[in-house]
Amino acid sequence: MSNRTKTVVLAMRRTTASVADAPEVTLWQWAVFQLPNGNRHCCGWREQPGRCRVSTPIVSMDAASASAVTTSGRLYRLSGPPADQDGLAFWRACLHANLAAAADAIDITAAIETEIRVSTLNVNGAAR
Repeated sequence: MSNRTKTVVLAMRRTTASVADAPEVTLWQWAVFQLPNGNRHCCGWREQPGRCRVSTPIVSMDAASASAVTTSGRLYRLSGPPADQDGLAFWRACLHANLAAAADAIDITAAIETEIRVSTLNVNGAAR
């Protein structure tokens, strides 16, 4: 029996609408990575099927609303659960295809998910 290796082939084409035309984007099966310089980026599937997105650097994050604003001024909403392990590998590859410095990116998705859960519990009064 041989080991099978998954290979991800990416063809990235930038056709991102302007912030004026698309000021808000919802991401599904999302992930958040931090680069060595401290910049954090959201990655995920957009509302439109088959469209992935890697954000510009995050400037602010609101765990209570599971959202982030980036340097472009765009609001990203993180919807549903984050990516699974296969998804994280895919998002790491997308990030690397978009940013040369992404090779040493740290996956901080679990920490962000925890912040969102704790904040949601606090907002709903279930935990204090």
